[in-house]
Amino acid sequence: MSFQPRRTVFHFRSAKWAIDNIIKRRLKVSVFGNVNDPQELRVAKLGGFLPEESALLPKSVSELFGITCFSQTWDIPRMWVDYGDNHRGICLGLEINRQKLTRVRYVASEETVPIPARLYKDFSTAVNSTRMVTPTLHRKFHPHLLRVLTTKLHGWEHEQEWRAFPQLEIAENGMYFSDFRSSRIRLKSVILGMHCVTPAKEIRELVGTYRGSVRIWKVVEHDAGRTLVPA
Repeated sequence: MSFQPRRTVFHFRSAKWAIDNIIKRRLKVSVFGNVNDPQELRVAKLGGFLPEESALLPKSVSELFGITCFSQTWDIPRMWVDYGDNHRGICLGLEINRQKLTRVRYVASEETVPIPARLYKDFSTAVNSTRMVTPTLHRKFHPHLLRVLTTKLHGWEHEQEWRAFPQLEIAENGMYFSDFRSSRIRLKSVILGMHCVTPAKEIRELVGTYRGSVRIWKVVEHDAGRTLVPA
């Protein structure tokens, strides 16, 4: 098996849902129609298309792929407030195949992604004959679509976001998940927020059956900022 470079990224949750993730060994996969940024998929637009055409590719992506969002570091106070239950939650440190992750770009205003003429011709032929975007066409457009999927406005740059786009497979009660049991995601650390009341012992018992070591940390605040101490 060839070596796959991996990156550690961080996922902020309330204690309740972080514990659920640990027990069930999975992360929820969001769908594009249910994310918290109303400008999602609208900041970077594919150039050269009619409005009804330019909507087809992102729409088809949202029907085939979900999105999981991570941060570059655990030390982002606003993320603890917004997603970590105001520092009462838990941050999961996850090791993920680097090829599956793309870093989000932050821009000041909407922009256009130029499309080569040959690709536009392929697209126009395909959608005018079937009104569908085929997997083959997806592969051709991948670098350009990725820019649409990973461009956000500057107001979100505090999130220091990385994204993965898992394929939507079997739904459970209308929701999708990425499994820790696959080789794509490994739980490496569990970080308890400053005001988290979940006992470290409880977390230690939950991760005791995980393959490989999972470190447990507690965020501690001091005059110079925040640091992690073993829990």
